[in-house]
Amino acid sequence: MSYDPNARINLNPRTEQVHTEDGRELGDILMTIDLAAIGMPGDGYDNAGLTWDGQYLYLLNQFDNSVYMIDPTGPMITMSWPLAPLFWGLGREQNLWGINIADGFCYELEPPHRSFYALVQGTFGMADISEWWQDGELWILAVGGSNKAYKFDINTGTCIDSIGHPSWTVTSQRGLTYDPWNDKFWIGGWNSGMVWELNTDGTPTGRQFSFNNVASLAYDWQSSIHPEPVLWIATNDAANQIFMVDPDNVQPYVAEQPKPAIQETFGFTTNTPNPSRGGCQVSYSTITPGSVKIKIYDITGRLVRTLVDRYESAGERSVHWNCRDNNDSRGPNGVYLATLETVEGQDIQKLIVYK
Repeated sequence: MSYDPNARINLNPRTEQVHTEDGRELGDILMTIDLAAIGMPGDGYDNAGLTWDGQYLYLLNQFDNSVYMIDPTGPMITMSWPLAPLFWGLGREQNLWGINIADGFCYELEPPHRSFYALVQGTFGMADISEWWQDGELWILAVGGSNKAYKFDINTGTCIDSIGHPSWTVTSQRGLTYDPWNDKFWIGGWNSGMVWELNTDGTPTGRQFSFNNVASLAYDWQSSIHPEPVLWIATNDAANQIFMVDPDNVQPYVAEQPKPAIQETFGFTTNTPNPSRGGCQVSYSTITPGSVKIKIYDITGRLVRTLVDRYESAGERSVHWNCRDNNDSRGPNGVYLATLETVEGQDIQKLIVYK
């Protein structure tokens, strides 16, 4: 699904922007996923494209030319599927896209399976693809030639823009991702051993850090395992690993106003079972009569189900959610967010669903 700037949901809502000051700095490694330890095949230097969909990481493994879907909360591999040889980069524009350096085409890896020719004059080896730019467009990074990033219309294959700057257009650019909260790109260089934050015109912001053997990047502004946004980095070296890195950005917030002072009588109470399998009781309490809305969102901010939308008197209540959406379809396993909106304020509860 495409990124919706009007439906920003994160797992750690705050009533004000916060930043965790505990000695960490830009570029610090917060977590390491050892891919061999979770069962991924390889013999070193296998990582290529990396992207995410709000819940799972997707990694292109050139050892067996397959895409692996990884749950970073495990961490664990949830599924995989093969591609043709010499796919190099992954990205998202509603669906998952991959680029093949053998024929220069960028392919939509899910229906309707569109494709377009992604090489432009002065480039070769198109590689990493950004996530969540906007509907109908993808940014693709050139590994060789100009080493710039190019924006394509996915429906026509037209190259409609490019960005570059002497500070980062050096040999073997290998990572590209987009930060929608701050409207910035992150870009990595395999030979330079650097990661830069860029304005959308390609000029550096001045924030950069060293990181060896960058293969691909993915910016996660809704991290489910860290209270602030993180930058995922897949490296291309002897040990196949993915790193969760601190981009030193403040955590965006969801709540439009603080909770009332008497928090023990307003908001969600115990939701059982949680994690749930097939259904759960969502319990809540209000202290003022008025409009009550309870909605379920997935981790990307998409509305899944409206459970309550009515006038209610004050008191304690519960409503059953059968883990289905408004069309009565069962969604994927993972983290969901229940939001409670009343005249008193807003509360958010995390729900975990599994089969």
